[in-house]
Amino acid sequence: MGVSFNSRKKMWFCLGAVVLLVFLFPSVYVWGVDDLYEERDELEEQIEQIDQELEEAFVQENELENEIKDLEREIEETEARIQELNREIEETEAEIQETEQELEEAEEELAYQEELLTKRLRAMQKRGNASFLEVLFNSTSFGEFLTRFNDLRTIADNDIEMMEKVAKERDRIASMKEELEDTKAGLEEMQQETVERRDALEDQRASLEDRKADLAQQIEENERLAQEMDEKLHEIEQQIVIEGGGYDGGPIRWPVDSKTISSPFGYRTHPITGRTSFHGGIDIPVHAPVYAAEGGEVTHTGYGETRGNYIRIYHGNDLATRYLHLSEIDVSTGDTVVRGDTIGYTGTTGSSTGIHLHFDVYDYSRPPVRDYVPGDRRHDPEEYLE
Repeated sequence: MGVSFNSRKKMWFCLGAVVLLVFLFPSVYVWGVDDLYEERDELEEQIEQIDQELEEAFVQENELENEIKDLEREIEETEARIQELNREIEETEAEIQETEQELEEAEEELAYQEELLTKRLRAMQKRGNASFLEVLFNSTSFGEFLTRFNDLRTIADNDIEMMEKVAKERDRIASMKEELEDTKAGLEEMQQETVERRDALEDQRASLEDRKADLAQQIEENERLAQEMDEKLHEIEQQIVIEGGGYDGGPIRWPVDSKTISSPFGYRTHPITGRTSFHGGIDIPVHAPVYAAEGGEVTHTGYGETRGNYIRIYHGNDLATRYLHLSEIDVSTGDTVVRGDTIGYTGTTGSSTGIHLHFDVYDYSRPPVRDYVPGDRRHDPEEYLE
Protein backbone atom coordinates (compact mmCIF):
# COMPACT_ATOMS: atom_id res chain seq x y z
CA MET A 1 0.00 0.00 0.00
CA GLY A 2 1.45 3.40 -0.99
CA VAL A 3 1.71 6.53 1.11
CA SER A 4 -1.01 9.08 0.47
CA PHE A 5 -0.23 12.54 -0.82
CA ASN A 6 -1.37 14.13 2.45
CA SER A 7 0.90 11.84 4.50
CA ARG A 8 3.92 12.64 2.29
CA LYS A 9 3.08 16.31 2.58
CA LYS A 10 3.04 16.11 6.40
CA MET A 11 6.35 14.16 6.48
CA TRP A 12 8.16 16.70 4.30
CA PHE A 13 6.72 19.51 6.37
CA CYS A 14 8.02 18.02 9.63
CA LEU A 15 11.45 17.32 8.10
CA GLY A 16 11.66 20.87 6.81
CA ALA A 17 10.72 22.21 10.24
CA VAL A 18 13.51 20.18 11.88
CA VAL A 19 16.07 21.42 9.31
CA LEU A 20 14.93 24.98 9.89
CA LEU A 21 15.25 24.64 13.66
CA VAL A 22 18.76 23.19 13.34
CA PHE A 23 19.74 26.01 10.97
CA LEU A 24 18.25 28.79 13.10
CA PHE A 25 19.00 27.36 16.58
CA PRO A 26 22.00 24.99 16.40
CA SER A 27 22.76 25.56 20.10
CA VAL A 28 19.59 23.67 21.00
CA TYR A 29 21.24 20.45 19.80
CA VAL A 30 24.72 20.97 21.27
CA TRP A 31 23.61 22.41 24.58
CA GLY A 32 22.92 18.97 26.07
CA VAL A 33 26.40 17.66 25.24
CA ASP A 34 28.07 20.87 26.40
CA ASP A 35 26.19 20.59 29.65
CA LEU A 36 27.40 17.02 30.05
CA TYR A 37 30.99 18.14 29.41
CA GLU A 38 30.63 20.83 32.05
CA GLU A 39 29.18 18.40 34.56
CA ARG A 40 31.92 15.90 33.72
CA ASP A 41 34.64 18.53 34.26
CA GLU A 42 33.15 19.42 37.64
CA LEU A 43 33.09 15.75 38.59
CA GLU A 44 36.71 15.30 37.51
CA GLU A 45 37.74 18.28 39.63
CA GLN A 46 35.84 16.91 42.62
CA ILE A 47 37.34 13.45 42.15
CA GLU A 48 40.82 14.97 41.88
CA GLN A 49 40.25 16.99 45.06
CA ILE A 50 39.09 13.88 46.89
CA ASP A 51 42.09 11.94 45.53
CA GLN A 52 44.40 14.66 46.84
CA GLU A 53 42.68 14.60 50.23
CA LEU A 54 43.02 10.82 50.27
CA GLU A 55 46.73 11.04 49.43
CA GLU A 56 47.24 13.53 52.26
CA ALA A 57 45.15 11.38 54.59
CA PHE A 58 47.25 8.31 53.74
CA VAL A 59 50.42 10.27 54.53
CA GLN A 60 48.91 11.44 57.84
CA GLU A 61 47.78 7.90 58.62
CA ASN A 62 51.29 6.58 57.95
CA GLU A 63 52.79 9.32 60.14
CA LEU A 64 50.33 8.50 62.91
CA GLU A 65 51.19 4.81 62.67
CA ASN A 66 54.90 5.65 62.99
CA GLU A 67 54.22 7.97 65.94
CA ILE A 68 52.16 5.26 67.65
CA LYS A 69 54.93 2.71 67.07
CA ASP A 70 57.49 5.14 68.51
CA LEU A 71 55.24 5.72 71.54
CA GLU A 72 54.76 1.99 72.03
CA ARG A 73 58.53 1.48 72.01
CA GLU A 74 58.93 4.34 74.49
CA ILE A 75 56.19 2.89 76.70
CA GLU A 76 57.93 -0.51 76.62
CA GLU A 77 61.22 1.14 77.59
CA THR A 78 59.46 3.05 80.38
CA GLU A 79 57.82 -0.14 81.65
CA ALA A 80 61.22 -1.83 81.64
CA ARG A 81 62.65 1.11 83.60
CA ILE A 82 59.82 0.84 86.13
CA GLN A 83 60.55 -2.86 86.59
CA GLU A 84 64.25 -2.10 86.97
CA LEU A 85 63.50 0.53 89.61
CA ASN A 86 61.24 -1.94 91.42
CA ARG A 87 64.12 -4.42 91.55
CA GLU A 88 66.51 -1.74 92.80
CA ILE A 89 64.02 -0.69 95.48
CA GLU A 90 63.57 -4.32 96.57
CA GLU A 91 67.35 -4.82 96.69
CA THR A 92 67.77 -1.60 98.68
CA GLU A 93 65.04 -2.65 101.10
CA ALA A 94 66.83 -5.99 101.57
CA GLU A 95 70.10 -4.12 102.25
CA ILE A 96 68.30 -1.86 104.73
CA GLN A 97 66.91 -4.90 106.56
CA GLU A 98 70.37 -6.47 106.63
CA THR A 99 71.86 -3.21 107.88
CA GLU A 100 69.18 -2.92 110.55
CA GLN A 101 70.12 -6.42 111.71
CA GLU A 102 73.81 -5.47 111.80
CA LEU A 103 72.96 -2.25 113.64
CA GLU A 104 70.92 -4.17 116.17
CA GLU A 105 73.83 -6.56 116.75
CA ALA A 106 76.25 -3.64 117.09
CA GLU A 107 73.96 -1.98 119.60
CA GLU A 108 73.81 -5.21 121.58
CA GLU A 109 77.61 -5.56 121.49
CA LEU A 110 78.06 -1.97 122.61
CA ALA A 111 75.56 -2.48 125.41
CA TYR A 112 77.40 -5.63 126.42
CA GLN A 113 80.76 -3.83 126.53
CA GLU A 114 79.24 -0.97 128.46
CA GLU A 115 77.80 -3.47 130.92
CA LEU A 116 81.19 -5.15 131.35
CA LEU A 117 82.90 -1.83 131.95
CA THR A 118 80.19 -0.76 134.35
CA LYS A 119 80.53 -4.00 136.35
CA ARG A 120 84.29 -3.62 136.46
CA LEU A 121 84.05 -0.02 137.61
CA ARG A 122 81.52 -0.95 140.28
CA ALA A 123 83.79 -3.73 141.53
CA MET A 124 86.67 -1.31 141.71
CA GLN A 125 84.55 1.16 143.57
CA LYS A 126 83.50 -1.42 146.16
CA ARG A 127 87.03 -2.64 146.75
CA GLY A 128 88.43 0.87 146.75
CA ASN A 129 91.84 2.09 145.71
CA ALA A 130 93.49 0.01 148.48
CA SER A 131 92.81 -3.15 146.61
CA PHE A 132 94.79 -1.84 143.63
CA LEU A 133 97.59 -0.71 145.90
CA GLU A 134 97.49 -4.07 147.60
CA VAL A 135 97.83 -5.82 144.26
CA LEU A 136 100.76 -3.62 143.38
CA PHE A 137 102.64 -3.61 146.73
CA ASN A 138 102.26 -7.34 147.23
CA SER A 139 104.72 -7.72 144.40
CA THR A 140 107.89 -9.57 145.43
CA SER A 141 110.06 -7.45 143.16
CA PHE A 142 110.09 -4.19 141.36
CA GLY A 143 109.80 -6.00 138.04
CA GLU A 144 106.67 -7.78 139.23
CA PHE A 145 105.35 -4.40 140.43
CA LEU A 146 105.78 -2.89 136.97
CA THR A 147 104.23 -5.93 135.31
CA ARG A 148 101.13 -5.80 137.54
CA PHE A 149 100.82 -2.05 137.03
CA ASN A 150 101.01 -2.44 133.21
CA ASP A 151 98.50 -5.27 133.31
CA LEU A 152 95.97 -3.14 135.20
CA ARG A 153 96.47 -0.22 132.82
CA THR A 154 96.20 -2.53 129.79
CA ILE A 155 92.90 -3.91 131.06
CA ALA A 156 91.53 -0.38 131.41
CA ASP A 157 92.85 0.69 127.99
CA ASN A 158 91.42 -2.42 126.33
CA ASP A 159 88.01 -1.79 127.82
CA ILE A 160 87.98 1.77 126.57
CA GLU A 161 89.35 0.81 123.16
CA MET A 162 86.77 -1.96 122.74
CA MET A 163 83.96 0.44 123.59
CA GLU A 164 85.25 3.02 121.14
CA LYS A 165 85.58 0.37 118.42
CA VAL A 166 82.07 -0.92 118.96
CA ALA A 167 80.72 2.63 119.07
CA LYS A 168 82.41 3.48 115.74
CA GLU A 169 81.03 0.35 114.13
CA ARG A 170 77.57 1.22 115.43
CA ASP A 171 77.88 4.75 113.99
CA ARG A 172 79.12 3.40 110.64
CA ILE A 173 76.20 1.01 110.34
CA ALA A 174 73.74 3.73 111.33
CA SER A 175 75.22 6.05 108.67
CA MET A 176 74.98 3.26 106.07
CA LYS A 177 71.36 2.69 106.98
CA GLU A 178 70.63 6.40 106.58
CA GLU A 179 72.30 6.42 103.14
CA LEU A 180 70.34 3.37 102.06
CA GLU A 181 67.10 4.98 103.19
CA ASP A 182 68.00 8.11 101.20
CA THR A 183 68.75 5.90 98.19
CA LYS A 184 65.43 4.13 98.57
CA ALA A 185 63.59 7.46 98.80
CA GLY A 186 65.35 8.64 95.63
CA LEU A 187 64.46 5.41 93.80
CA GLU A 188 60.83 5.69 94.87
CA GLU A 189 60.74 9.27 93.62
CA MET A 190 62.23 8.18 90.28
CA GLN A 191 59.73 5.34 90.11
CA GLN A 192 56.83 7.71 90.68
CA GLU A 193 58.10 10.07 87.96
CA THR A 194 58.56 7.14 85.56
CA VAL A 195 55.05 5.84 86.26
CA GLU A 196 53.64 9.31 85.60
CA ARG A 197 55.62 9.49 82.35
CA ARG A 198 54.32 6.07 81.27
CA ASP A 199 50.74 7.16 82.03
CA ALA A 200 51.26 10.35 80.00
CA LEU A 201 52.65 8.32 77.09
CA GLU A 202 49.67 5.96 77.22
CA ASP A 203 47.30 8.93 77.18
CA GLN A 204 49.17 10.33 74.19
CA ARG A 205 48.96 6.97 72.41
CA ALA A 206 45.21 6.75 73.10
CA SER A 207 44.80 10.24 71.62
CA LEU A 208 46.73 9.23 68.49
CA GLU A 209 44.66 6.05 68.19
CA ASP A 210 41.50 8.18 68.30
CA ARG A 211 42.90 10.48 65.59
CA LYS A 212 43.85 7.46 63.49
CA ALA A 213 40.33 6.01 63.85
CA ASP A 214 38.78 9.35 62.80
CA LEU A 215 41.18 9.53 59.85
CA ALA A 216 40.33 5.97 58.79
CA GLN A 217 36.65 6.88 58.86
CA GLN A 218 37.37 9.98 56.77
CA ILE A 219 39.38 7.89 54.28
CA GLU A 220 36.55 5.37 54.00
CA GLU A 221 34.01 8.14 53.39
CA ASN A 222 36.19 9.86 50.77
CA GLU A 223 36.81 6.58 48.97
CA ARG A 224 33.07 5.96 48.87
CA LEU A 225 32.42 9.47 47.51
CA ALA A 226 35.16 9.11 44.90
CA GLN A 227 33.72 5.84 43.64
CA GLU A 228 30.18 7.26 43.52
CA MET A 229 31.51 10.16 41.44
CA ASP A 230 33.36 7.75 39.18
CA GLU A 231 30.11 5.88 38.54
CA LYS A 232 28.43 9.18 37.74
CA LEU A 233 31.32 10.08 35.44
CA HIS A 234 30.79 6.87 33.50
CA GLU A 235 27.08 7.60 33.16
CA ILE A 236 27.97 10.97 31.62
CA GLU A 237 30.53 9.35 29.31
CA GLN A 238 27.86 6.98 28.06
CA GLN A 239 25.67 9.93 27.14
CA ILE A 240 28.42 11.66 25.16
CA VAL A 241 28.39 10.67 21.49
CA ILE A 242 31.42 8.58 20.53
CA GLU A 243 32.35 9.45 16.96
CA GLY A 244 35.36 7.19 16.68
CA GLY A 245 33.47 3.94 17.01
CA GLY A 246 33.08 1.68 20.03
CA TYR A 247 35.27 -0.87 21.75
CA ASP A 248 34.64 -4.29 20.17
CA GLY A 249 35.72 -6.41 23.14
CA GLY A 250 39.07 -7.52 21.73
CA PRO A 251 42.53 -6.91 23.20
CA ILE A 252 43.75 -3.33 23.37
CA ARG A 253 47.26 -2.22 22.45
CA TRP A 254 49.99 -1.34 24.94
CA PRO A 255 49.93 2.42 25.59
CA VAL A 256 53.74 2.69 25.20
CA ASP A 257 56.47 0.84 23.34
CA SER A 258 57.42 -1.14 26.42
CA LYS A 259 55.93 -4.09 28.27
CA THR A 260 58.03 -3.76 31.43
CA ILE A 261 55.86 -3.36 34.53
CA SER A 262 57.48 -1.93 37.65
CA SER A 263 54.34 -1.99 39.82
CA PRO A 264 51.49 -4.37 38.91
CA PHE A 265 47.78 -4.13 39.60
CA GLY A 266 46.67 -4.95 43.16
CA TYR A 267 47.82 -4.32 46.72
CA ARG A 268 51.31 -2.97 47.30
CA THR A 269 53.39 -0.87 49.69
CA HIS A 270 52.97 2.69 48.48
CA PRO A 271 56.41 4.07 47.43
CA ILE A 272 55.68 7.50 48.97
CA THR A 273 53.41 6.89 51.97
CA GLY A 274 54.83 3.47 52.89
CA ARG A 275 51.24 2.35 53.49
CA THR A 276 49.74 -0.87 52.13
CA SER A 277 47.21 0.34 49.58
CA PHE A 278 45.36 -0.73 46.44
CA HIS A 279 47.10 0.05 43.15
CA GLY A 280 44.35 0.37 40.55
CA GLY A 281 46.53 0.19 37.45
CA ILE A 282 50.01 -0.73 36.24
CA ASP A 283 53.19 1.37 36.20
CA ILE A 284 55.39 1.17 33.10
CA PRO A 285 58.82 2.79 33.62
CA VAL A 286 59.73 4.29 30.25
CA HIS A 287 60.55 7.66 28.71
CA ALA A 288 58.51 7.49 25.51
CA PRO A 289 55.41 8.66 23.63
CA VAL A 290 52.01 7.53 24.93
CA TYR A 291 49.44 6.06 22.54
CA ALA A 292 45.68 5.63 22.72
CA ALA A 293 45.11 2.00 23.67
CA GLU A 294 41.87 1.97 21.67
CA GLY A 295 39.79 4.35 19.60
CA GLY A 296 37.32 6.62 21.35
CA GLU A 297 36.70 10.10 22.65
CA VAL A 298 38.99 12.06 24.97
CA THR A 299 36.58 12.77 27.78
CA HIS A 300 39.04 14.64 29.98
CA THR A 301 42.51 16.15 30.04
CA GLY A 302 43.84 17.98 33.04
CA TYR A 303 46.23 18.18 35.97
CA GLY A 304 45.87 16.91 39.53
CA GLU A 305 48.14 17.03 42.57
CA THR A 306 48.36 13.24 42.70
CA ARG A 307 47.71 12.29 39.07
CA GLY A 308 49.86 14.97 37.47
CA ASN A 309 48.99 15.58 33.82
CA TYR A 310 46.48 12.95 32.78
CA ILE A 311 44.13 11.87 30.01
CA ARG A 312 40.95 9.83 30.13
CA ILE A 313 39.49 8.20 27.00
CA TYR A 314 36.08 6.56 26.76
CA HIS A 315 36.01 3.79 24.16
CA GLY A 316 32.35 2.85 24.31
CA ASN A 317 30.84 -0.45 25.44
CA ASP A 318 31.55 0.41 29.11
CA LEU A 319 35.34 0.61 28.64
CA ALA A 320 37.57 3.58 29.47
CA THR A 321 41.34 4.04 29.90
CA ARG A 322 43.35 6.59 31.82
CA TYR A 323 46.98 7.79 31.48
CA LEU A 324 48.71 9.52 34.43
CA HIS A 325 51.91 11.47 35.29
CA LEU A 326 52.43 12.72 31.72
CA SER A 327 55.08 15.31 30.91
CA GLU A 328 52.93 16.63 28.06
CA ILE A 329 49.42 16.21 26.68
CA ASP A 330 48.93 16.25 22.90
CA VAL A 331 45.12 15.97 22.75
CA SER A 332 42.22 18.03 24.04
CA THR A 333 38.96 17.20 25.74
CA GLY A 334 36.39 16.24 23.11
CA ASP A 335 38.94 14.99 20.57
CA THR A 336 38.26 11.74 18.78
CA VAL A 337 41.25 9.39 18.63
CA VAL A 338 41.92 6.11 16.92
CA ARG A 339 43.92 3.22 18.26
CA GLY A 340 47.64 4.03 18.28
CA ASP A 341 47.32 7.83 18.06
CA THR A 342 50.00 9.69 20.01
CA ILE A 343 48.24 11.43 22.90
CA GLY A 344 51.15 12.54 25.09
CA TYR A 345 54.52 11.73 26.64
CA THR A 346 55.47 9.89 29.82
CA GLY A 347 56.76 11.91 32.77
CA THR A 348 56.81 12.22 36.54
CA THR A 349 54.25 14.94 37.26
CA GLY A 350 52.01 14.76 40.32
CA SER A 351 52.69 12.25 43.09
CA SER A 352 55.44 10.24 41.45
CA THR A 353 58.89 8.86 42.27
CA GLY A 354 60.23 8.70 38.70
CA ILE A 355 59.41 8.85 35.01
CA HIS A 356 56.74 6.29 34.15
CA LEU A 357 53.21 5.84 32.87
CA HIS A 358 50.44 4.84 35.25
CA PHE A 359 47.81 3.11 33.10
CA ASP A 360 44.23 2.36 34.25
CA VAL A 361 41.52 0.30 32.57
CA TYR A 362 37.90 0.88 33.63
CA ASP A 363 35.45 -1.86 32.68
CA TYR A 364 31.93 -1.02 33.84
CA SER A 365 30.50 -4.20 32.36
CA ARG A 366 32.24 -6.32 35.01
CA PRO A 367 31.72 -6.45 38.76
CA PRO A 368 34.31 -4.62 40.90
CA VAL A 369 37.52 -6.39 41.88
CA ARG A 370 36.92 -5.39 45.50
CA ASP A 371 33.39 -6.20 46.67
CA TYR A 372 33.61 -3.71 49.51
CA VAL A 373 34.35 -0.87 47.04
CA PRO A 374 31.50 -1.37 44.54
CA GLY A 375 32.09 1.90 42.70
CA ASP A 376 35.68 1.12 41.69
CA ARG A 377 35.52 -0.52 38.27
CA ARG A 378 39.25 -0.54 37.59
CA HIS A 379 40.49 -3.94 36.44
CA ASP A 380 43.91 -5.41 35.78
CA PRO A 381 45.10 -3.88 32.47
CA GLU A 382 47.11 -7.02 31.70
CA GLU A 383 43.80 -8.86 31.20
CA TYR A 384 43.01 -6.50 28.28
CA LEU A 385 46.39 -5.81 26.69
CA GLU A 386 47.37 -7.75 23.59
